[in-house]
Amino acid sequence: MNLMMYKEFGNSSFKTSAIGMGTYYDVRWIFKTYLGIYSGKEQKVDAIKSGIDNGINLIDTAELYRTEKIIGSVIKQYKRDELFLATKVFPTHLSPKSVEKALDR
Repeated sequence: MNLMMYKEFGNSSFKTSAIGMGTYYDVRWIFKTYLGIYSGKEQKVDAIKSGIDNGINLIDTAELYRTEKIIGSVIKQYKRDELFLATKVFPTHLSPKSVEKALDR
């Protein structure tokens, strides 16, 4: 049974969960991903799945968090039009080309 509350997002008809899920794990995770080490990935995948399965449809991330691949691997298993992804980019990466590159990740 889903007890999550939802609210319309802005002027859209899309309803986001009252509780969102952040995907910033810790500085050690970010540093390790730069080295190509993705330790604890299964736990992060399980946490995101659990959130979605329990009604969370708002997922927050950022370029700095380096969680795009993990989030992508999870949301492929769900209906994309039922999820709302929020992200942030570095101020120096605001050109259309840089933003498109970030979206592809």
